[in-house]
Amino acid sequence: MKIVNKKALVVLSQILGNKIFSQMYRHALSEIKDVDFVYLDITDEDYIRFPRPMWLRFSSTWETVYVAKKKLQEDIREFDKFDLVIINGFEFVNALIFLFKECPFILILDTTPVLAQEMILKSSNGFLQRLRSRLLPFLSKFLYRRLFNRVAFFLPVSDWCAQSLIKHFSISPRKIKTIYPCFDLKVWRRDKDYPQKDKFQLLFVGNDFMRKGGDFLLTLYSRYLSGSYVLTIVTNDKDMRKKDLPEGVVLRCEIPHDQMPIFFQQTDLFVFPTKRDQLALVLAEALACGLPVMARDVGGISNIVKDRKNGFLMPYDSTEEDWAQKINYLHENRSILKRFGDNSRKIAEEKFDRENFTRTVRTEVEKFLVKDNKS
Repeated sequence: MKIVNKKALVVLSQILGNKIFSQMYRHALSEIKDVDFVYLDITDEDYIRFPRPMWLRFSSTWETVYVAKKKLQEDIREFDKFDLVIINGFEFVNALIFLFKECPFILILDTTPVLAQEMILKSSNGFLQRLRSRLLPFLSKFLYRRLFNRVAFFLPVSDWCAQSLIKHFSISPRKIKTIYPCFDLKVWRRDKDYPQKDKFQLLFVGNDFMRKGGDFLLTLYSRYLSGSYVLTIVTNDKDMRKKDLPEGVVLRCEIPHDQMPIFFQQTDLFVFPTKRDQLALVLAEALACGLPVMARDVGGISNIVKDRKNGFLMPYDSTEEDWAQKINYLHENRSILKRFGDNSRKIAEEKFDRENFTRTVRTEVEKFLVKDNKS
């Protein structure tokens, strides 16, 4: 069975961490020959290019659907000639319903509608937002169960997401293959020659600083860690430039992604008290660089941060004092710190290998593009 003159539409989000994740899929798909991949990238600029009606702005999901539909109408003309559609993000399925009868769909996703609303409910303090997040999961189950059962195959980025597809949307496990993010592990690695500095080095990486637990992190540092630790914050969050940071906190902005391994390689512990995240690529990057990690137990983070194996998985309601105690413990027990770091690298080699990622994507995609495929 061979692939002959096939054409596939690939819809990828280029917003926040999805930009790096989309690059991983572009690289993997480039290994498939004799297929014309037509890419449609959804960017921040599209939200300016296609203003949404005010009534849609109560839901980020439906805002995304609206923008994607507008961009599809504007930029893609020959819909009836595609043999396969590959989508990154469940929201975009709504924008392409009209293609369901024409060709099979492969859906890449880091969360499901139910998980997304549950996470908002958990992290929100506003009454209206909490009420909305209690009601929307029921609507999401009803709407997306019908849509998801028409998708040919799913590529979730974590087992947390995969289990939701089975539990909440009744998807057969035969239609699911979990593929974690990938890295060039020769680049993303521990620098064994890195000299230990006088002060213990903590690292946080992430945009959207407040959602990632930034207020918690700065309070933690100010109350319990200043003086004995150096905290480096790497972020592109524009609001951070206006903050008056405590002494001992180093702010680095606008760092190219290919220079990021240096920051991971020159630190002792990665800290990530995020309030809302699916998996967080920066955690995967920390593991690849052999770093012990501390992260809040949210989303699919528990799939890669194993408590007391490669770091500490902190309960969602843990306090700054709880975090400080664990950080001080690792500071005083370097042998445990090293063991956690070694285990992080082992997990990365098992889950994040680029060759395995590319091979798996190629295998699953080619199934729907072989010459005699009748899907």
